[in-house]
Amino acid sequence: NNPADCRRAERRFLHGLDLDQNSAAAHAGYALAVLQGAILGDPESSASIVDAEVSALQSLALDFQAPFAQLARGAALAFIEWDFHAAQRYLLRAEQLQPTDRSDALFSAWIALLKLIPERRFAEAVYLLQPVVRIFPSHLFARFALGTALRLDRRYPEALAVFSAAYEYDSHCGFAALNIAWTFATSGDLSKAQEHLQRQQTNLGRNAPVVGMEAYLAAAQGQHDLALALETELTSMAKPHASFFFERALIALALGQQARARSLFEMALHAQESSAFLGRLEPLLAPLTRDAAESESRS
Repeated sequence: NNPADCRRAERRFLHGLDLDQNSAAAHAGYALAVLQGAILGDPESSASIVDAEVSALQSLALDFQAPFAQLARGAALAFIEWDFHAAQRYLLRAEQLQPTDRSDALFSAWIALLKLIPERRFAEAVYLLQPVVRIFPSHLFARFALGTALRLDRRYPEALAVFSAAYEYDSHCGFAALNIAWTFATSGDLSKAQEHLQRQQTNLGRNAPVVGMEAYLAAAQGQHDLALALETELTSMAKPHASFFFERALIALALGQQARARSLFEMALHAQESSAFLGRLEPLLAPLTRDAAESESRS
């Protein structure tokens, strides 16, 4: 449900693997717990990402017919390799083996994150997740998925409500803090985004998503030297997968460097990123699309 729960689950699954290294369920459970914790911003889980990828593969090798083995491999492909196309094939297999049950908060959240949101089916993701969050209000992973779908669908007040409610269950909820800041930023309220980010520094720590957010806000507010310095810091600390290029495209756009932003955006697409990120960038990428269309019409 939250990062602490994820860490406890990781330890339990590791204990299960100590007892039986050939348990497909324990391998899958460990991989999903680590990935869930990492997505929620837990540094301890993030440090175990490589082990999670190995466990996901081992789970699938041990029992190809287990739905959660398929789900674990798909989740690893999506959030470690950033290959959402391959991830969706595994998710489809998992759904065939275990039809979606709305009372299963974890499975519903992964379906939204791996399939519905990347396919820009935001309204469907919201429809799937709202009853889940009503039944399990303290399930922060499902809440994260619902808030993300609402934000990408530009339903900003609802997204803020979902992310803010996470504090009722975890007062040190870093993922909620960062997503509230992004929701303010994408809705155009940069001052509130900056204020919230500063207020939550203790919860968030210093990592690539936070630095990317700071760089974007600095650029959007005309602090170009600071934005470039932060982008340099981001480059030194982030693995160059697609979301990294998207973050830098945001910064370039805010700096008015449209040609560079377009180049970074194309690099992100080549890196096989989910189109879910495009939802967040769409309002900011409009100038790129417009300029490209005008250039093509002139030629």
